[in-house]
Amino acid sequence: MKRFLMKVAPVALYMLLATGPLFAQNDSIVVRDLQLKLKPPLRIGLTGGGSVPTGNFAKTDYTDLRSGFAGPGFNLGLTGTYMITQHWGIAGLVSYSRYDQSGLDNLAAGYVASFAVSDATIRVKDDTHTFSYLIGGDYSLDFCHRIAIDLRAMTGLVHAQLAGYEVQLEDNVSSTFQQRSARANTIGYQIGVAARYNFNSRVGIALNFDYYYSDPDLSIENVNRANNAGRLLTRYNEPITGVNTDLSLVYTFQKNR
Repeated sequence: MKRFLMKVAPVALYMLLATGPLFAQNDSIVVRDLQLKLKPPLRIGLTGGGSVPTGNFAKTDYTDLRSGFAGPGFNLGLTGTYMITQHWGIAGLVSYSRYDQSGLDNLAAGYVASFAVSDATIRVKDDTHTFSYLIGGDYSLDFCHRIAIDLRAMTGLVHAQLAGYEVQLEDNVSSTFQQRSARANTIGYQIGVAARYNFNSRVGIALNFDYYYSDPDLSIENVNRANNAGRLLTRYNEPITGVNTDLSLVYTFQKNR
């Protein structure tokens, strides 16, 4: 027995020493794969959908100078999120939102009454829109391999334009006047939630709901306004608020060493 152990022990020791590096190599591969999975990804997305204004911005009351006469429109944007940890990341958004003009019949009827004429024609000049350049934080929570919820809050620069319009009274060119479009820059913010579905490790889609707010101070120029009767705006300083409902196409870049 002693002689057998003396013969077998060197062989066993040799095999242990020989296979040790293989186990270490396998462990290294497992650790490396785990590290790759845990590395924070970068997500970018193309987003677009409907934009519904709220508050005074959406009011169409001729007698209320706070009315913005903005109707439902659309928005398009580019998003980016860099995950610092498994759940927390930095989010950015560049977007364009355009709004329809609503309540033009109310404007026409109001000018008819204010100027005591039989007819008034309203023509919209330019459009109402915003450009937003926002950055902030993102919190992501994975529910399973394919479904995740993203919460984000961002702030930044908003460039806003309020549409102008031309008013022609009783088809009389000489009595035509204009409220020109106005532009201003301001600080705004946006908060929202998204439900994301991943088709695979790279491509997914997300349904976003976001609330936005900005408060530009718009100076308005009136042209050929000889009679100051009725609705006359020289400044508009009401918040631009609303809700975006978007569908986003998301692509994930996995960060590797």
